[in-house]
Amino acid sequence: MTYVAVQDLKRSRAIWESLAQKHELIVTRDGKPCAILIGVTPENVEDSLAGIRRSLFSSAVDRARRTAARRPPTPAAIETVIRQNRARRA
Repeated sequence: MTYVAVQDLKRSRAIWESLAQKHELIVTRDGKPCAILIGVTPENVEDSLAGIRRSLFSSAVDRARRTAARRPPTPAAIETVIRQNRARRA
């Protein structure tokens, strides 16, 4: 993985050359990852975005499952969430 600082994004030529070679860059702010740049072509931009969204959703579901396995919700907590959601829909 190649990291690039937010302030380095101003050097666009170097960024685009690096992205063309590596196909992905991790953007950092204050030394911490904050974004991912991924090279796409006009022909595949929609498919790439759909794939990224599917992957992010899948990762979120996996994290939720791991959390639930470590700390299962109580029946009362589940009932509270159901009640709250029903009240919002009403």
